[in-house]
Amino acid sequence: MKKPDLSKFRIKSTKDWVIFWIFATLLVYTLADGYDTGIVYWLRSVETPWLGYVNEPQNYGRMMISAAVLAVLAEAVCFLRRKSLRIKLAVLAAGVLVPIALVGMYLVHCRLIVSSLWQEEPSRITIWWKESSGGNTVSAVLYAPDEEEQEKLLEYCRNLTVVSDEALQEEFIQWYREADTSLFSQNHIDLHYPERYGHSYSLDLYVWGDYLYFFRGHKRGNGYFLAFFEDNGLIQYLEDLRQEQLGTAE
Repeated sequence: MKKPDLSKFRIKSTKDWVIFWIFATLLVYTLADGYDTGIVYWLRSVETPWLGYVNEPQNYGRMMISAAVLAVLAEAVCFLRRKSLRIKLAVLAAGVLVPIALVGMYLVHCRLIVSSLWQEEPSRITIWWKESSGGNTVSAVLYAPDEEEQEKLLEYCRNLTVVSDEALQEEFIQWYREADTSLFSQNHIDLHYPERYGHSYSLDLYVWGDYLYFFRGHKRGNGYFLAFFEDNGLIQYLEDLRQEQLGTAE
């Protein structure tokens, strides 16, 4: 059998190097899919608490992995081609700075997405009122508030304050862990906005007793990312609407 002529595959010209790096970039980016879970969880922990997993910008973790791998590959090529120390250090710096820049871009992107809450009018506001018995939801009523009620609800939501006190946060999280019923079967209000900056935005606020919270997504393992808000009168306003529309007094 005739051996293949490997000399045909040698990189000799600038055009060959361009083709090599394009192919390498596409290959690395494709293989990085699914290996960014840990980075996604970490990004979720540092992004704005107003953003949930449904509206998170995608592929930033994948790009960070790709940038790091390509930097390692570029460093190896520099050593094999006996490049100067200056070039090797430049490649190393790029391998560090590009992922950091991507984190910054991700955080800015997140804040641009959630800015819809304060800068745009929602395309839809809906309320789910649910009644439970023994922890099992037996009925659910979807209510579409009128224009005046929407304006009032929007005012309340825009003026919510995220609980920042660590002790109070821990108290809320402990309550969440000990809850003996589904937190997703509670009354909630959903604000949905049209797409901006590549993503739509929705704020789905749940109410249970005196607690007002937003489920942001899962952590590694069995943990959850939650945003708790200080009640500014929204809970009572929702209850007043409920009693007015459904005639249910508790």
